[in-house]
Amino acid sequence: MTFEQAVAKVQDIMKEAKSAEMSDVAVQIHFINKDCDGIMYIACRGGEIDVAGYDYKDNDVAIDIMYGDLTKLLKGSMSLANAVGKDLVTISGNADALNIIAGCAKKPVAQKAAPKKVAPAKTEKKTETPAKAKTTTAKPTAKKTTKTSK
Repeated sequence: MTFEQAVAKVQDIMKEAKSAEMSDVAVQIHFINKDCDGIMYIACRGGEIDVAGYDYKDNDVAIDIMYGDLTKLLKGSMSLANAVGKDLVTISGNADALNIIAGCAKKPVAQKAAPKKVAPAKTEKKTETPAKAKTTTAKPTAKKTTKTSK
């Protein structure tokens, strides 16, 4: 990706930023990619956001970062603390200014997951057992024999 393409992508990310929520801040960004080396800035002055591909000396913070990591910060898929912890960004100045810019950038709309289709509960087929007839076991009866005397 060329530097000009990277600037255009950052402009696209920032075009719908909530600038009314931003204080006046300016971030100078130095891309350190081999194929995308260059300096750009993101600034908010008077509620208007300006993103351009040139050096901005009147900044609150200057950072050195790879293009992909900047887009992750702006889109919210990586926090500034995580980027600093992994040595993905070098910060000179007020890091809060970068947090302000990243916090107001356009976040991708979370797509709602399609509801999972739940198979209807299996109903057990009740096999009716015929009612048992009362069975009585007949006890053999013994005949009593009586002897008569002669």
